[in-house]
Amino acid sequence: KLAESKVIQAKNNLDAAIQNYESSINTKNAPQQAYIGITNAYLAQNNYPKAALYISSYPGDQDTVEVLKIKIKSLTGLMNSNYQISDNNRKLLKAKIDFKNKKPD
Repeated sequence: KLAESKVIQAKNNLDAAIQNYESSINTKNAPQQAYIGITNAYLAQNNYPKAALYISSYPGDQDTVEVLKIKIKSLTGLMNSNYQISDNNRKLLKAKIDFKNKKPD
């Protein structure tokens, strides 16, 4: 399913790719690449809330450089978009982005 999702996403059929990634994520021990793939698909749709949700949902505890960059992109998208975010949550998002930007490679 994961390889098929990547092919579908490459053809810019994001909705179908998202469905396939969700199928992969709903399996036991879903691979990190499924979370990265679905996040990238939502980023391509400028759907920052779902992108941030999925990339933050991966149960693993090791963030690769790629994952950190995706997390920063998702959170920055939330900050810079027209989402109604309280001032307090906006400050929390900014702090989280700043923290992730400072993590070593």
